[in-house]
Amino acid sequence: MSAYYGTVNISKILEEAKKKHSSFFKSEAGHIYARIRCYINEEPDQFGNTMKIQLAPKKDTDDQKWYIANLKLSEPIEGEVEPTDIPNEDDLPF
Repeated sequence: MSAYYGTVNISKILEEAKKKHSSFFKSEAGHIYARIRCYINEEPDQFGNTMKIQLAPKKDTDDQKWYIANLKLSEPIEGEVEPTDIPNEDDLPF
């Protein structure tokens, strides 16, 4: 089995969630999810990415299909995030 590694644009996800993008929904259990689409490229792009993930809006809306992640067959990407970098859940619209 192949493993894909990449980056997810958390800032864009939170920005669109706050705008009430139609791809987000809340389950009966209170969990927040985003509908997504995944695309696998036949050829890697200029950065070597072979997969992209996009927010998938409902069909009856004008919401844009934002790309929120890029992935490739590679080693994991490492980096540090401070707890203060993560927005408070109270800032989300649902």
